[in-house]
Amino acid sequence: MEDFYYMYDNTTEIPDIALPITGLSIFLGVLLAILSVVTLAGNIGTIWAFQSNILLRQKPSNLLILSLSCCDLVVGATGLPVASIHTGLGYWPLGKPVCIIAAFCSVIGVSAAMYTVMAIALDRWLLVSSEYSTYLRIQSSRNVKLQIAGAWGAAILISSIETILWISGVNDDAIEYTTECRSPVRKDPLFVFIIFVLLFAVPFSVMVLSTGRFVFLLRRRLRRQRARAPSASVKSHHDRIDKADELSSTVSEQSGHHNKVLSVNGKDVDGSGKPASPASLRAVVFDTTSTADSSSDTPANKPGRPAAKKHPSLAQTGRNKSFFGLGLDASRGASRRNRQAQKMKNRYIKPAVRLAILLGVYALCTLPYPFFLILADKSLVEARNHLSNLLLSNSGLNPFLYAIMHRKIRLFYVSKLIPSCCKKTPKT
Repeated sequence: MEDFYYMYDNTTEIPDIALPITGLSIFLGVLLAILSVVTLAGNIGTIWAFQSNILLRQKPSNLLILSLSCCDLVVGATGLPVASIHTGLGYWPLGKPVCIIAAFCSVIGVSAAMYTVMAIALDRWLLVSSEYSTYLRIQSSRNVKLQIAGAWGAAILISSIETILWISGVNDDAIEYTTECRSPVRKDPLFVFIIFVLLFAVPFSVMVLSTGRFVFLLRRRLRRQRARAPSASVKSHHDRIDKADELSSTVSEQSGHHNKVLSVNGKDVDGSGKPASPASLRAVVFDTTSTADSSSDTPANKPGRPAAKKHPSLAQTGRNKSFFGLGLDASRGASRRNRQAQKMKNRYIKPAVRLAILLGVYALCTLPYPFFLILADKSLVEARNHLSNLLLSNSGLNPFLYAIMHRKIRLFYVSKLIPSCCKKTPKT
């Protein structure tokens, strides 16, 4: 299983003998066995976290992480144990049937993981290439589940074709199953080329293009957001000044209305020029007196008249502002900008960091193997086996990445791994 994608042609002769057992091989075998246990435990814990926390399942893009965890679980149950046995013992003691079953499941896990990571890169591209509402409509729960089904369907199809050719006896005499567990179909150059294109060239090309486009669009979106923030703050400041001026004019009008004189020198206030009669003058005096007297009355004493609406003075309206028009309104604007920045962080920055971590580790573990097979000497069997084991070991690293990237998964591990006696209880 170490030669996961065996790319030697039929002219290459590799002796079918057991590899010598050394201290290094035993150490690597034990290390792979421990990594297999960690892979199983970590991915079972991740699936458990998704099962127990509905908030993790509500976001459709998180379902891709759940699918990737299932892929890693399959690799941890099949590929890593086979690699551990073959590396530690130097030969394969379980025969052909177990080898076929393990290879079938392991190819499914690795292939589905490759396509799932490609789907994650495409998801991040769609996130920044359109408005968030459009992204949610495109990446709905139904569409994401269809992507996951497509990834697993393609992986099962590839593995089934290889297994059928294997069982039918293609190059079956080239493998001695008492010494190694290796698919003889991978000695066919045409099959190897097709597998290389489907499982390495196409997925990694899509990942590179999607990630590059994601970075470009994210930088442009952040620049627009930074350019929009100062203009918005200036506009809100001018709006606050206009509101203050409008309120000041309203207060002045109300003050003038209460203090105006109904008649001046026997003439009406409307400027008609007609002299006022003595009765009207007495009425004016009476109205002024009644107005002055009514100002001291309470609404309880004058139930028939509605209470006068009180308007705040300029001094009262200015208490919430500083000398430069800041203060409470400015703090509201600052909190609004902080909320906008937090939304940008949660919606775009965090997915960018998660994608960088996931793709960085995935490329570090996976890319050396195909490039080595293309560029290196085909006789370097031991180096090829180590790089194949490195490819499989990515499944054991991913659970730690999930805990680093997602706070809810991290809190789930903390709640399950730390005993209740050691947890800090809040002070009452």
